[in-house]
Amino acid sequence: MDDPKIAMMSDSDQLLWVKALCLASDNEKRRGYIDLADEEICWKLRISTEQWKHAIDKFRAKGMLEHAEGGYKIVNWDKRQFNSDSSAERVAKHREKKVKKSAQKRAKKLQKQSAEVTVTEQLQACNVTVTPPDTDTDTDTDQEKEINSSQNPASPSGNTSEQKNESKNAEPEDNPYPHIDVAAFEAFWKWYKKHVCSISGSNPGSKIAAAREWLLLEYSNFNGIGWTEFKKACGLYLKVATDAQGVGVQHALRFLSGGSVGVPQWLELYQEAKQPPQSEEPDFVPSEAQEMTNPWLTRQDVISDAEAQRIMAIQPAWHRSDEDAEALALYGRVQWEREQAALQTQGAAA
Repeated sequence: MDDPKIAMMSDSDQLLWVKALCLASDNEKRRGYIDLADEEICWKLRISTEQWKHAIDKFRAKGMLEHAEGGYKIVNWDKRQFNSDSSAERVAKHREKKVKKSAQKRAKKLQKQSAEVTVTEQLQACNVTVTPPDTDTDTDTDQEKEINSSQNPASPSGNTSEQKNESKNAEPEDNPYPHIDVAAFEAFWKWYKKHVCSISGSNPGSKIAAAREWLLLEYSNFNGIGWTEFKKACGLYLKVATDAQGVGVQHALRFLSGGSVGVPQWLELYQEAKQPPQSEEPDFVPSEAQEMTNPWLTRQDVISDAEAQRIMAIQPAWHRSDEDAEALALYGRVQWEREQAALQTQGAAA
């Protein structure tokens, strides 16, 4: 900006000069030289041949540009553009730093994966024998065999409760989770992997993450329902998952915690099963006048209540098919219309 030669030029000539410097900088073989024919220079600068020749005359008169073999030479290039040429070294250092940082991230990731594998092997090293679950899910007896009844006096491997307490108080190197009931968790893990995940062909997810969530469940006494009732809730979930053909089956961590919803589905099913049965009311029969004025009351393509319950059990909702979603929406609209018609009938009778 302080160079009088450049400052005294017009704005258009200053712009052409800057573009000429850019062309000279792009020449990697000879920095400071424009080794291009006049036609190519004019195309790159988007100017006419007359404009370029006029600019050359001005630049040569001011001692800024001169002819050279193969093109043109920028006078005093090293003096004017020295700092910009040093950017190659800075770029090289930046790339080297970026490569080192990426290598460190990969090394940390591999170290973390190795640690998880080690902890999993330690969990498996507990040698807990779990009775294989029966395929019949209708009885609590088989369910209790699958999800280890570790709070009973004797464990599935025949150990007494005193021996189990000793295993709980084992040193960290023998038990990676000193406060967790490893026998019960291992039994749950095998049950979930063998029966729940096999329905949809999915995998149970991270065993380490599920073990951490299991520890929280133990502290909360399985959300306040206890170990025995938790096993019953697992049986209810397995039946629903089987009826839904595995749609909505999640990783074991989300099964235990409920994920973003916050309430596990097995707990919802358990609470619904514990609710007292409601007295059945006689089905509402719309009058002929209501049927004639409201076509929703005469729809014949509405799904049954059982089918609606099956679709609603598929969670989260986006796992439902388009056909199921449309059928459920129609079912809800018809139910609402029937409720409104029933209220009108009751109001007329009063």
